[in-house]
Amino acid sequence: MKIVIVLCLILAVGFGNVAYSEAPSKEADRLISMLSDQDKEVKKNAVRELGNLEDQKALEALNNLWSTESDEEVNYLIEIALNRIKLLDSNTAVRKSAAEVLGNKGEVNFALDTFDVEGASLFGRIKLGEQDSADILSSLSKALDMEKDEKVKGVIVEAIQKIKLLDKDQIVRKEAAVFLGELGNPDTIMYLGRAQEKEKDEDVKNALKKTISKIEKKQQTATVIQQLFNGVSVSSIYLLIAIGLAITFGVMGVINMAHGEFMMLGCYVSYVIQLCFKNYFSEDVFGLYFLLALPVSFIVTALFGLLLEGTVIRLLYGRALDTLLATWGVSLMLQQLVRQIFGANNVDVASPLWLTGGIPVMAGLQLPYKRVFIIGFTASVVVGIYFLLLRTRLGLKIRAVMQNRTMSDCLGIPVRKIDAFTFALGSGLAGIAGCNISLLGSVGPSTGQNYIVDCFMVVVLGGVGKIVGSIAGAFGMGETNSIFEFFTTASMGKVLVFLLVIIFLRFKPTGFSASRGRN
Repeated sequence: MKIVIVLCLILAVGFGNVAYSEAPSKEADRLISMLSDQDKEVKKNAVRELGNLEDQKALEALNNLWSTESDEEVNYLIEIALNRIKLLDSNTAVRKSAAEVLGNKGEVNFALDTFDVEGASLFGRIKLGEQDSADILSSLSKALDMEKDEKVKGVIVEAIQKIKLLDKDQIVRKEAAVFLGELGNPDTIMYLGRAQEKEKDEDVKNALKKTISKIEKKQQTATVIQQLFNGVSVSSIYLLIAIGLAITFGVMGVINMAHGEFMMLGCYVSYVIQLCFKNYFSEDVFGLYFLLALPVSFIVTALFGLLLEGTVIRLLYGRALDTLLATWGVSLMLQQLVRQIFGANNVDVASPLWLTGGIPVMAGLQLPYKRVFIIGFTASVVVGIYFLLLRTRLGLKIRAVMQNRTMSDCLGIPVRKIDAFTFALGSGLAGIAGCNISLLGSVGPSTGQNYIVDCFMVVVLGGVGKIVGSIAGAFGMGETNSIFEFFTTASMGKVLVFLLVIIFLRFKPTGFSASRGRN
C-alpha cells in the first residue's frame, strides 16, 4: 500500500512539473504569434507580456524581432523586455548589464524635459511610460529576491531607486533620492542632476540637491585616497628598482647605467614564461606562470650581473667615469639584443586571473589587486634585504666592505667575492622589479630607460648606499609626483619633482641619510 502511495506522489509531482513547464511555453507561443500582427498596439502589448515570461522561446523571438523591426517605439519596448528576461540569466555579467540598462531608462524622460529637441535626440525621443516603469520595477524586485551575487544586487538596488525617481508620489521620489545618496555612486550624479532640473516639488528638489552634494563629497574623498594610493604604488616601484642600485653603489661605488636594462630583462623573462605556459600547459594552471617568473627573473638577471661584474666591472674598479661609460655601452647592447630577439614593438604580459579586479573601498574607488600585490611584494623584499644585511654573517661582511674596503681586505674578508655577490644581488633585484612592472602594461626594449633616471634620483635623494634613505626617497618622490600630476600633467609633475630634488640637495647634499665611514 505504501509503495502505491509513493508511486502516486511521484506521478503527481511529475505531471505537475509538466503542466508548469508547458504553461509558459504555450503562453509564449500565443504571444509570439501576436508579434506579426499589423496592429502596432497589439504588437507592443505582446512584447510587454513576453518580458514577463522566463522562457527561452520569448528571448529568441524578441531577438529575432529586434533585428527586423523598424518602428522606434516597438524597438524601445523590445530592449526593455529583453533586459527584463536577462535579469534571470545564469551569467553574472549579463544580469549586471541588464540591471544597468533598465535603471538608466528613466534618463530619457529627464533629458526630454530638460533639454531642447535637438539635445534630446541624443537620448532618443521615447519616454518611459507608467506601465513600463511598473513592469521594470516588478522584474527588478523579483530579480533582487533571487540574486545571490552581492555586486549584482547593488546594481539592481540602484536601478530600482532610479526608476522610483519617476514615480508620481513625491514621498517615493524623495526616499529614492535619499537612498541613492546613501549608495554614493558617482556615476549617478548626471542622472540625479537631470532629475533635479525636472523636479517641481521643492522637498524632493532639495533632497536631490543634498544627494548630489553628498555624492560629490564622497567622490572628492575617493579621489584623495586614490591619489595617495597611486603615490604609494609608484613609490613601491621606484623602491623595488632603486634598492638594488643602492646596494651596488653603496658597496662597490659603481654607477651601473645598465641597471634599467636588467629590469627590462626581468620583464622579458616574465613574457617568455607566460608564452611557455600558454603554449604547453592548460588554462587551469596559466595563472601560476607569474609565481615561477619571479624566481626565474631573479636568477637570470643575477647571472647576467655576475657575468658583467666578472668581465667588465672588475677591470674598472676605482675608475668611476670609465665604469659609467662601460655600463652605458652594455645597456645599449642589451637593448639591441632584445630588439633582435623579440622585435622593436612592445609586448603584452597578461596578468594572472588572481591579480585581476580590485579591493572595493567605497563607491567609485577600487584598489587594483596587482598594485596591492606590488606594494606587498616590495615590503617583503625590503624586510628580506634588512634581514640579510643585519642578521647574517654575509650581511656583516657586506656592511664591513661598505664602510671600509681596505680594512675589510686586511681582516681577511674576500672583498672580490663580496663585490661579485653584491652586484649579482642588485641585478637580480632589478630583474624581479621588471617582472612586477610587466603586470602594469606593455614592455619593450626601452622600458628600463623610463625608470632609471627616477631611480638614480631616489638613491641620491636617500643618501648613497643607505637602504633607509632609499625608502624615504622613494616614498617622498612617489607621493610628490602623484600630487603634482593630479594638479598639472604627468610631464610637468616630473619636472616639478626634479626641481624639488635639486633644491633639496642644494641644502642637504648627503640626502636623507648620510653615509658614514672610517676612511
